[in-house]
Amino acid sequence: MKTRALRSYLCFTLLATAFLLGLAGCDKEESEPLRIGDDSFNNIENGVWTAYYPNTNQTSIAIYGGVKPYTVSSNSDILKVNMDKLSDSSLSQPASPSRKAVASKVNMDKLSDAFNYETLGVGDAEVTITDAKGESVGLKVKIDYRSDKMKIVKLDAYVKGDKMTVAAQKELKEKALASIPVKAGGGYQFIYTKDQGGIVYVYPDKYGEKYKEGTFTRSSLAVGNSSYRKYEIKLDGMERTYIVQRYYPSKTRSVAMVPYGFYEDLLDQFTDDYPEVESVYTMQVVSAVF
Repeated sequence: MKTRALRSYLCFTLLATAFLLGLAGCDKEESEPLRIGDDSFNNIENGVWTAYYPNTNQTSIAIYGGVKPYTVSSNSDILKVNMDKLSDSSLSQPASPSRKAVASKVNMDKLSDAFNYETLGVGDAEVTITDAKGESVGLKVKIDYRSDKMKIVKLDAYVKGDKMTVAAQKELKEKALASIPVKAGGGYQFIYTKDQGGIVYVYPDKYGEKYKEGTFTRSSLAVGNSSYRKYEIKLDGMERTYIVQRYYPSKTRSVAMVPYGFYEDLLDQFTDDYPEVESVYTMQVVSAVF
């Protein structure tokens, strides 16, 4: 009898201890601070998160900690936000079968919620997340235009004309190089004030200093099975077309690290003055895209 009583007492003690530890674990989980995003959440500098306009699709950002359910609000018309609750219906979408399989093995309460955002203009805004206890956390947001920033480190030109003299080829190559609107060390900043185009800053001498302003549109150029990025630029009353291609200075295609550059076909521009020319183009080699 004493042995049986002792066993019962020990079982009760173990169960009670496990129960109390479970409560402590729950309290600990509930006491986790409310926060926006995880460790991979980027574009934050000095406490301000940078978003970009225009963005054609809504984007989701996870919410952690606090007590569910959450609410989200924005203090500005240029930033539209709404909750994106992870639910059984969202998991059953054909586009995400893996999420459904994972969720069948995981407690839904352990999965993070998220909010969607959509930028509608540029400027400053703030997002506020509030949990079921009334605790809140804010995130300052700066909305800016997307941009491609490209620094040019080398200029090159290619001339072909079997019937041209060596002197004529050299002269034409010099003219082709002189037609490029930037020097090595200069560059371009393409600012997307609309989905596939906007304003371009052209830095003739040194990137980041004095610039000329033009406009551009960006599109894709299909050649056979390949697709190339194309920039059509209007600058100083002229229209230029740049195709982004790999740069092979030796024409051997044996370079281990092949840079990219802006290819510009100038044949139409020089045919009248050099009727025997067969091909003439320039390359502006890009060292950095940031």
